[in-house]
Amino acid sequence: MINFWGSWCAPCRLETPELQAVYADVRDRGVQFVGIDVKDQRQLASAFVSEVGAEYPSLFDPRGEIALTFNGFPANVVPSTILLDASGDVAAVYTGAVQEDDLRKALDSLLQENGS
Repeated sequence: MINFWGSWCAPCRLETPELQAVYADVRDRGVQFVGIDVKDQRQLASAFVSEVGAEYPSLFDPRGEIALTFNGFPANVVPSTILLDASGDVAAVYTGAVQEDDLRKALDSLLQENGS
């Protein structure tokens, strides 16, 4: 799961604790999460991650360059979430905040396909 976020983004502030809850439930099943903090200030981002208790790694991308490498995906929409399957293929794309239940269902489906 790749999540593009910013500490300045109100939907991200609501979404991140839910992402952390899902991550805590699936990390032992081989699911990896990474956040990509875009167009932000490092101090504000670090404070936000500490505040919400996000344990998954997050990359700092102040100019939004990483998002641009995902050709065909909405690089300017924050939050955005991309789910990759075990082969690294795009399985789902969410523009805007992803609901916890939707993310859980999608990940469960991917894990079942993978036999996990």
